[in-house]
Amino acid sequence: MIQTPDVSNYNDLNALQNLKSARHKDSREGIKAVAEQFESMFISMMLKSMRDANKTFSEGNILSSNDTEFYQEMFDSQISVSLAGAGDGGIGLAKVIERQLLENKGLKQESGLEQALSMADMSTYERKDFPRLNVARLGDAMDEVDQVLDIEDSIARIPEEQHVAATPITAFSSPEQFVEALAPIASKVEAQTGISARLMLAQSALETGWGQKPILKGDGSPSFNLFGIKASGNWQGEQADIVTTEFHQGVAVKQRDAFRAYGSFEESFQDYAQFLQGNPRYEEALTVREKPIEFARALQDSGYATDPQYADKLGRIMHSRLSDIDLSTSSFTEEQ
Repeated sequence: MIQTPDVSNYNDLNALQNLKSARHKDSREGIKAVAEQFESMFISMMLKSMRDANKTFSEGNILSSNDTEFYQEMFDSQISVSLAGAGDGGIGLAKVIERQLLENKGLKQESGLEQALSMADMSTYERKDFPRLNVARLGDAMDEVDQVLDIEDSIARIPEEQHVAATPITAFSSPEQFVEALAPIASKVEAQTGISARLMLAQSALETGWGQKPILKGDGSPSFNLFGIKASGNWQGEQADIVTTEFHQGVAVKQRDAFRAYGSFEESFQDYAQFLQGNPRYEEALTVREKPIEFARALQDSGYATDPQYADKLGRIMHSRLSDIDLSTSSFTEEQ
C-alpha cells in the first residue's frame, strides 16, 4: 500500500512526480490519485470560466488590477486542489473517472455497495445520445476557445442601450454567415487599395462581435460601422452616439463617443480604406498592408485602438476563423 501523493498545495510539483511512479507500484491507488488530479483540473477550468465571465463587471473598478487577478488565480488553483482532495467529497467527477479507469484496467471496485448505490435508479432515466466533440488537436480546441473569448469581448464592449434587434440587412447568425456576406466586399477593397481583406474581416469581426452586436443609431437603425471609426475631425455624415470602452494608461474607462454612420457595408469598407490612406499616422503601417499579422501590429502601434491586446485579438481571429478562407476567388455583389 502506498501513500496517496500529497496534493494539498497546488504548486507541489513533487506530487505529480510521485503520482507518475505510484502508478506502477499500486494500480488502484494510482488510478484514484490520477482521477483526483483530473477533477482538480476540471474545477480549475470551471473557476477560470466564471472569473472570465465576470471581468466585464470589473472594468473601471479601482479594486481590480493585474495583481488582483494574479492572486485570485492562485487562490482558485488552491481551491480546486483542496476540493478535489477532500476525501470522499469533491464534486463527484473523480469517482466517475476512477470507476471508468478501473473498468478499463479490468479491476473491480473495493466495495460493490458504493457502485450499486450510485447506479441504483439509473435505469429509470431516459437514454439520450449526445454528439461527441471531435477535436483532432489540442491547438484546435484552444483556437475555438480564443475565438469565443474574442466574440464575448467584442459583445461586452456594446452597452445595454445598444441591445436593439438588428434589421435583417445587418443580422448575422454565425461567424460563417458574417464572413460569407462581407468577404466579397473585403476582396474588392483589397484589389483597389492593397489592404489585406483577411485583416479587414478580422477587424470588422472584432469591432462588431461577428456582426451580432453592431453599432446602432439612436433610433435603433444600423450604422453599418464595421471598424469602430469615430465621427471626429471633418466628418460631415451621420453618426451614432454610444458608450464605449477605452483604455487610458492601461485602465479601461467607459465614455460616450460619436461614431460614423454609413448607408451600407461597402461604404464602411471604402471609408475605412480612405481613413487610413488619408491619415499620416498610418503611413508607415500601410507599407505592410498586404501582410495581415504585421499590419495588425502596425495599426496598434500607430494608435488605431487603445486596447493593448488589439493586435493579438486580431491575430487569433485570423488564425482560428480566417486562415483557411480563399479570398482570391471572392467576387463582389451589390447589396440588395
